[in-house]
Amino acid sequence: MQAELDGVLGAGTKRRLPSPDDMGSLPVLRACVDETLRMFPAAPLTNRVALQDDVIDGYNIPAGTVRSLLSLRDGVSRFALPGKIPKLFTESLH
Repeated sequence: MQAELDGVLGAGTKRRLPSPDDMGSLPVLRACVDETLRMFPAAPLTNRVALQDDVIDGYNIPAGTVRSLLSLRDGVSRFALPGKIPKLFTESLH
């Protein structure tokens, strides 16, 4: 990641602060941020609302259904490789 940061932002005294426009050029940093937020969500509880009727695993979910989601912060050990960046966030790096 350091090489990626140095390549985009410069090194040493010539380093500049990152901007939102830099995120497209920092895929490893983005993958690390995404993995951190997956493991340690900023909000421990969040809600999702179905915008349209759907069927998930054979269950009918009517539009307007509200589902509360509790984060898995305390269940990190359930993940196969906690602390490793999953392919979900790194497929575009290869």
